[in-house]
Amino acid sequence: MANTSTVADVKEMDSGDIVKRFEGTIKKLFERKAGKNTKGEWSFQHGFVEDDDGDEIKFTLKLRDEMPMSYKGKRVTFLAHKGKNDSSGLYAKDDEYEGKTTRILLVTATGEIVRGGGGDSDSDRDSDRDDRSERRHKDDDDRSERRDRDRDRDRDRDKDRDDDRKDEDPVDAAADDIMRMQNYAGMCYDAACDTLQKVEKRNNVSIPPEAIVSLAATFFIQGAKNGTVLSLPTEPIYENEEPDPDEEKEKEKSSKRRR
Repeated sequence: MANTSTVADVKEMDSGDIVKRFEGTIKKLFERKAGKNTKGEWSFQHGFVEDDDGDEIKFTLKLRDEMPMSYKGKRVTFLAHKGKNDSSGLYAKDDEYEGKTTRILLVTATGEIVRGGGGDSDSDRDSDRDDRSERRHKDDDDRSERRDRDRDRDRDRDKDRDDDRKDEDPVDAAADDIMRMQNYAGMCYDAACDTLQKVEKRNNVSIPPEAIVSLAATFFIQGAKNGTVLSLPTEPIYENEEPDPDEEKEKEKSSKRRR
């Protein structure tokens, strides 16, 4: 078919050139890898595809949904996306690893993958979209199930607490809650101070005092949401505690730097 490239064609292109169309059979397919780093989310999935001449080439799916293992042995068409001014999504690319350069097909988010040959079949395109939609629905169901499980856990925890408090004086119960919050507030403030002191040392910067209050409040709110506060003792944990001289000196130095 016109504009359909072979493995030989792809190898003759310059790295970064657009491949408008490629057809072949998936010979090998590997597990999709994904994660997050300082630049954001990343994902890739490798495989090998064989063209009609019997030549194989490695392909990489970048920032795309997983290609199911059921595609192995099946014919697919890779298509570049046709924009107003140029095309994107399917490239001839040099992959460099451990000093070795390998020519691959790179399929990015804007490229299209159609099961079967031709790439013009509405039924193939619809089937591919249905697969993606099914995976999205499964992810939504998993998230919904986790939310329901967390809600049931919180409900059971609250019920157990209410049962324990049936015969308790409401004033005493309130005093216990306040003491738990006082204990947790102190822990959150200490954690915020410790965290920001380490940040200052690592980056040689001065952090304003209000940042401590803000971070401590963030810790406290999260602990209140997930039930951490309720698990704390109702006796003061900081009562009669002697301050650590070295810790006090460090706090004083940090305070001077902020000024």
